[in-house]
Amino acid sequence: MEAEEQAEWVQDVLGRTQYGPVDQQAASYITLLDTGITLAHPLLQQALDAADRHAAVPGWDLEDLDGHGSRMAGVALYGDLRSHLQSTSAIHVPHRLESAKVIPDAGQNPHHLLGDRTQKAINAVEVEPDRLRTFALATTTDDDTPHSGAPTSWSTELDQLSVGRSGIVKQQRLIVVSAGNLSPQHDGTNDYLSKCDDDDEAEIESPAQAWNTIAVGAMTEMNGVGGPTHGSTLAAQGDLAPMSRTASWTKTWPIKPDIVLEGGNWFNDGYSTTPNQHSDLMLVTTSRNYPARSFTHIADTSAATALAAREIATLRSSYPNLWPETIRALYVGSARWTNQMWSYIDPADRKKKGAYDVMFSRYGYGQPNLERALRSARSAVTLIAEDRIRPYENKGSGRKLNEMRLFELPWPTDVLRGMVGQSVTLRIALSTFIEPNPSEVARGRKNRYASHGLRFSLKGADEDVEAFTRRVGRTAVDDLQDDNGPDSGEWDFGYNRRSVGSMHIDTLTIAASDLAQRGVIAVYPVGGWWKENRNVNPERCVARFSLVVEIDADEADVHLYAEVQAKVPVAAAVQV
Repeated sequence: MEAEEQAEWVQDVLGRTQYGPVDQQAASYITLLDTGITLAHPLLQQALDAADRHAAVPGWDLEDLDGHGSRMAGVALYGDLRSHLQSTSAIHVPHRLESAKVIPDAGQNPHHLLGDRTQKAINAVEVEPDRLRTFALATTTDDDTPHSGAPTSWSTELDQLSVGRSGIVKQQRLIVVSAGNLSPQHDGTNDYLSKCDDDDEAEIESPAQAWNTIAVGAMTEMNGVGGPTHGSTLAAQGDLAPMSRTASWTKTWPIKPDIVLEGGNWFNDGYSTTPNQHSDLMLVTTSRNYPARSFTHIADTSAATALAAREIATLRSSYPNLWPETIRALYVGSARWTNQMWSYIDPADRKKKGAYDVMFSRYGYGQPNLERALRSARSAVTLIAEDRIRPYENKGSGRKLNEMRLFELPWPTDVLRGMVGQSVTLRIALSTFIEPNPSEVARGRKNRYASHGLRFSLKGADEDVEAFTRRVGRTAVDDLQDDNGPDSGEWDFGYNRRSVGSMHIDTLTIAASDLAQRGVIAVYPVGGWWKENRNVNPERCVARFSLVVEIDADEADVHLYAEVQAKVPVAAAVQV
C-alpha cells in the first residue's frame, strides 16, 4: 500500500483501541531490552512516554535506528496486527511500554559486557522503581555455544536480576528471553526438524538457559493459505517454527525453552536449497519508518518473545499483587502440547518417561493459554499459595535441611467422592527463584550453582500425615524419589524430569475418589550452595516460592469451585 493508505489503516486501529491506565502505579509495563523504540508511530505513542526511553550507556541515541525494537513494540502491544486489520472489533491494550536500549546502533556489545549492559539498562528504567514490569530480551549470543545447558556469565546475570541480587533496586523481576534463531541458510527444506534438533548447530543460545527466566521458542499455526503462490510451508500447523532453536540436554539443567508461541512459518519453493520467507507467513507489526511506512513484519523467536511479554503483562494487569514467581507458574503451567506435537510420541509409549524428551527439548511445556491462566473455570479449580521457607539450619560444623511446608489444601472432598468412576487430572507447578553462585567453577554443577532446590510431594490416599512427613524427610536429604512411595511412577513427567531448574511442573490423572483422600502437599528443600557454604549469612537464606495446583475435571458437571471457595478462608500452611 501507499503511505497514505497505510496511515488510514492506522487511524482505523486507533479509533477502535482502548488503552490502559496512564498512572504508573496502576499500569502494567513491558520493558523492551532491545534497539530502542520510535516515538513517531501513532500506534506506539499512545502507550509510550518520551521519558520512558532509556539506554544502558549514557549518550546512546534513544531512537530505534535498527527497527527491531519498534517491531517488537507493536507485537508487545497488539499481538499480530494482521488480526486487527482484518477485523472491526474493539481492541483493548491494558499495558504500557518502556524502552531500555541494550543493543548499540553500530557494532555489537563486547561479550564480557553482555550481562553488565543488561543490568545497566534495567537500572536506567528503574529510576521509577515501583512499576509493575515484564522485561523482554530478544537478543542472544552464539559465543557461548555449545554450553549444553550449563550457566554462562550472561545467563547468571539474568538469574541474579530475577531473584533481586543484582541491580540498584533489590527486587524480584520477571524476565522473558528468546531461545534464539537458526541461520536461515540451513538446508532443511525437506526435514527442517532435524536441523532444529541438531545438538551442535541448533542448541538454545545464551542467555536463554537462565534458571529464573521464561525462555520462549517459536511454533506456528500459519499454514500458507493466502500466502506463497507456489511451494509448500515447512512446518505443519501446531509444530515448531523452522528457525527455532532447541535444547540438546535432557537432564541436570532446566527444561528450555519453557514455552513456544507463534513465530510464523517458512516455505520451500521447490527450487532453492534453503528455506524461503514470505510476508504472509509472518506477523504484521509497527514500522520504525513511519510515516513513510506504517507496517512491517516480524517472525521467529523475536515475535514469539514479544507475544509472551504481551500475554504476561496482560496477566499481571489482572493480578497485580501476585509475585513474579506466581505469574511464571500460572503462565508456564497453562501451556499444553498441540496435537501435532503429540504426534511424535506413539500412544503406546506415553507411559514411558523417556518418550517425553523430544517434547521438552523442542517445545518446553508447550503453547501457553492466556485464558486458562486468567481464570478458574467451573470444572477447573486453581489453588495458589505464596510462601517462604528457610531451607537450611546450622548444626554442628555444617548445615542441615531445616523445614518443609505442608499445605492442607481446601480440597473439594465431597464433590470428588461423588464422582464415582470418573477420573480427574491434577497439575502442580512449583516456582522459586534461585540465587546463583556467579563463580565460574560453580557453574558446572547444579547444586553449586543454585542457592537452594525445592521439590513437592503429594500424600498417598492411605497415608496419614505423620507417615507422609517421615517419608518426605527421608528422601529430601539425597534428593531422591521414594520408589516405595504411593505416588511412585504415577506422575506423567516423573520425579527426575520435573526436578531440574527452578520451575517444577507435573500432572497426575487418577480416580476422583482417590484424589479426595490426598489433599496434603509437601514443599521441601534439597541441596544448594546455601547448604554447603556456612559463610553466607543464614538470616538471608530464606526462599520465596509459589505453589499452583489445578484440578481439571474436564467437562464433568461438578461444583468443585463452590466447595473450595467455602473452605479457602480456613486453609493454611503448616511448618514442619
